[in-house]
Amino acid sequence: MILKALQERNKTLSELSRELSVTKPSLFYHMLKLSERGLVRRIKRNKFVYYSLTEKGENYIKLLLSLTISMILSYGLLSLLRSDSYVSSSAPTRLPTVYTSANVYTTNVFVAFILSFVFLFTIIYFALLLLKR
Repeated sequence: MILKALQERNKTLSELSRELSVTKPSLFYHMLKLSERGLVRRIKRNKFVYYSLTEKGENYIKLLLSLTISMILSYGLLSLLRSDSYVSSSAPTRLPTVYTSANVYTTNVFVAFILSFVFLFTIIYFALLLLKR
């Protein structure tokens, strides 16, 4: 949530505290941890201290967004496949007798395996991009 709030613009601790409904001491602790990891930087202007995202922080947000989208798409596709398997196994079909519900199950397992592979590839790819910077 902190990184997402800083995506818009640089903000002070007070602004973030109000926006996220988090106490200043707690927020300060988290900002220190984010700074240590290179996701956020402190910018001192006059008497105010602003926090902004670093390039690594922006890449981290992109990674989380891509993972979330991948998970949602994978879940949606698996849900569609499951509903198709129930429909095809209960509805009368004109398919040869060789085609059984076990074949539908095998197909779903194969597609789930492919989706898992794509999902893991996406995670590894973006993680390597994030670590590279």
